[in-house]
Amino acid sequence: MAWQGQSGEVERWWRFVALLSVAVVLSLAYGMTLVPGVTWAHQGSDSGDLLTAVATGGIPHPPGYPTYLLLVETFLRIPLGSMALRQAIFSAACAIFAALGIVVITIQLSPMHRRWHASLIAGMLAALWLGFTPLFWSQAIIVEIYSLHMLFCVVLWGWTIWLVQRGATASWSWNERLAGLSAGLALGNHLTVGAVVVAMLVIAGWTWRTEQWLRRMGALVLWISLGLLVYLILPLRAGASPASWGDPQSIEGLLWLVSGQIYHHFAFQVAPLELLERAQVWAQTLIAQFGTPGLVLGLWGLLGVPMQAGMVRKAMLLVALSISVFAVGYGSTDASIYMLPVYLMLAIGLGQGIAWIIDQLTGQPLKIGIAVLLLSLILVTQAYPSSLFIRAANRDAEAHHFITAVLTQAPTGAIIMTSNDRDSFALWYYHLGLGERPDLILVAKPLLPYVWYQANLRAYYPTLQLPVNLPSGWDAALIAHNPDRPVCWTRPAQSPLLHCPPKP
Repeated sequence: MAWQGQSGEVERWWRFVALLSVAVVLSLAYGMTLVPGVTWAHQGSDSGDLLTAVATGGIPHPPGYPTYLLLVETFLRIPLGSMALRQAIFSAACAIFAALGIVVITIQLSPMHRRWHASLIAGMLAALWLGFTPLFWSQAIIVEIYSLHMLFCVVLWGWTIWLVQRGATASWSWNERLAGLSAGLALGNHLTVGAVVVAMLVIAGWTWRTEQWLRRMGALVLWISLGLLVYLILPLRAGASPASWGDPQSIEGLLWLVSGQIYHHFAFQVAPLELLERAQVWAQTLIAQFGTPGLVLGLWGLLGVPMQAGMVRKAMLLVALSISVFAVGYGSTDASIYMLPVYLMLAIGLGQGIAWIIDQLTGQPLKIGIAVLLLSLILVTQAYPSSLFIRAANRDAEAHHFITAVLTQAPTGAIIMTSNDRDSFALWYYHLGLGERPDLILVAKPLLPYVWYQANLRAYYPTLQLPVNLPSGWDAALIAHNPDRPVCWTRPAQSPLLHCPPKP
């Protein structure tokens, strides 16, 4: 991506120092708060599913996250401790690179007349501001896909800005191919990045209003399609364990998995009164994440500050609006996590707002120093409560307490019936991924109606007797078909955590 402004040795040196400083600060913060394993804190219950998929060579919950699997399994080749630790480090690394992307984009968008030091200082502050928001920080330290999602969002916005600045007259290059490939791979990690991909396509099409428009757009779409081929690794991983989701070896099964059909009922199913409450929570969350000064500066930077590639400003606002509407209308309890791309765009606006202030004070070093000091103090006042929140959440050992209790108390050879994602995913990793208590049979009750899950259970537990074509009544049927095995039910929110009634 092209740097804007001067290209002298001094400027390049300070850019390197700025990027290194941001990376070191965030590395220390994330390294000291890393959660290497299964956790229910930080909306991290999916960590068990992702850990299990990597450990067993299977498929995590829809849409299967093939890009995450491909990249994290490559990263795991680096000898950095246990597999769980390396997956957590991968999240932190993606978050750090996403924050560094804010520095790059701040400089990319700076008008040519703006002094380079203004954009550089602003980019550093904006990157740290984003890096220390509680939600971004929380996803950077657990095994999850959202740090990679943020990295892809930054990369796609960077490519989009580059395409606009390059203009319609420039010849087709490998950078356009990489932009398309990045978009396809991004869609292989999280489908909500589609809003950014659409923005990139629209902006590219508008920029390339030439005789070669059709050829260039066709080539860009072709490279996006090549990136989407990453989904073809899912059929190769099917049936690796009972925790491997779906049956992507058929077209119908692959579409079911990739489309996330099992979660469609969450989309825009919020009652009107609850919708109003969620919209209020959305506004309060923005303030809680960035603070009032950060939010005001971010909005001002996106709405009013002069920048290069002004078309990108409009695209960011529309993408932020569409993602916000989706997050507010999504009926799951963790829908707030879908707001992360909006926070990223606010950080980009924040960088532009701070850069404008510093640029206006050029020639007045004392005032620049005071402004930077005040902004740094505001950043610290935001980061300190975030650190307290993160550390408090990290002390939550509920998941490990639950796992230990179930694996310790379960009778020999028992069938353990789990009731939801939290208890299923956590136990999957320890039983299927780490091989603990191989005598047990784990059965995720909500998945029993699916034929692919029944097939996985039969293949992995050949001694388990499962009824065929049973619409309901699985508890009684399992007891009746497996008279020699104790049957227990997990109860994560009750005591005891594992209920094993005596057989009649």
